[in-house]
Amino acid sequence: MKRDPRLVRLSREHTQALMLAQRIERTPPDAPDADLSSLYSTVLAFWSGGLLTHFTAETDCLLARLLHHVAEDDERAVRLQRDHLDIETLVGTVRDGAGAAARREALAAFATRLRDHVRWEEETLFPATESLLAPDELDGLGADLAARLPEQPPSVDNTRPVEVVRAHVVGPRGFLLGKRARDGTWSTFGGKVDGDEEPGDALRRELREELDIDVLDYHRLADRDRKWDGTPARIAIYAVTRWSGKPRNAAPREHSEIAWFTRDELQKLAMHEQARLEALRLEWPATAAVERAAPP
Repeated sequence: MKRDPRLVRLSREHTQALMLAQRIERTPPDAPDADLSSLYSTVLAFWSGGLLTHFTAETDCLLARLLHHVAEDDERAVRLQRDHLDIETLVGTVRDGAGAAARREALAAFATRLRDHVRWEEETLFPATESLLAPDELDGLGADLAARLPEQPPSVDNTRPVEVVRAHVVGPRGFLLGKRARDGTWSTFGGKVDGDEEPGDALRRELREELDIDVLDYHRLADRDRKWDGTPARIAIYAVTRWSGKPRNAAPREHSEIAWFTRDELQKLAMHEQARLEALRLEWPATAAVERAAPP
């Protein structure tokens, strides 16, 4: 089916989505955990590296214009939003599902729903959009999609996420943050996981390199799918509550300074909003039997 060139960026990304769905569907039900682990990573990278942006563009650019011509309860408008929500929910289960069986089921369901969604859009939604929208509306849609989506989508084979660890260092005096040398904003500490390194080992190494401390107690708070220096990344967020050594700015090229902040001060800092919210939800240790950083 020949596609209007103003919608072609969406269709190109559909090709990659169908390739991923086919790969999942060809995986045997009794595939070893190692094979499934690779598929899980590919799905999560494809989501954070392209599919989430694709869905947002469809909603903000295509659906917003379509609703000028159809009612909000139009079957096509309703299905688009329902499909997006269902697929996002399945991605969440693939990422955070309790138990191997739940993740396997979600992976299979993700492939089916994604394939059906793509085919429905190509056969039903896009032809309706081309028919209902006026030429100037289609021009505006094409321009908006060009601003949001790459001309050539990332290949499914190249979407394995970078693994990253980030640490909230928290003690009785508050939160220890570093002021980033490149832009002056305040941030947590951490970096990329090297090779076959375990995330916990990467966390200890990064804090030794950046703060010259040895981590004793820490726990994992959450995993986030974000961009890291423009690359899809899986970021493991930790809270570090106990360590040995006096924190110092051991990586001045990364942070121009380090400093402790109270909860009230934290709310006024220039920093990533998600990191601020994560920090404010933490329980502060009541005691500390280790040496702490001297006041800045």
